[in-house]
Amino acid sequence: MPPKTKPFAFPESLLELQRAFFAAKRELSELYASLPTGTEHWPEGAQDRVNRLLERQRHLAEQIQGDEHWASVPTQDLVAARSNLKQQAR
Repeated sequence: MPPKTKPFAFPESLLELQRAFFAAKRELSELYASLPTGTEHWPEGAQDRVNRLLERQRHLAEQIQGDEHWASVPTQDLVAARSNLKQQAR
């Protein structure tokens, strides 16, 4: 039987950031799937849209990573807590 993971409590703002990150990731994935292979064949504006979504993901990742909540999590629990955040935000 796998060991139980410790439940963590997260502020709603951090959960919302993680959900927004997942949404941007999904949107980017869907966009890539809709585009032809090779950027030279992309319609006008597609690269700008890709760049905006990549920048949104980077910005959200920085906000998640830099959230003050992490200061309250013991160092030895950080990996488990970050994993748990992702599970709770899905």
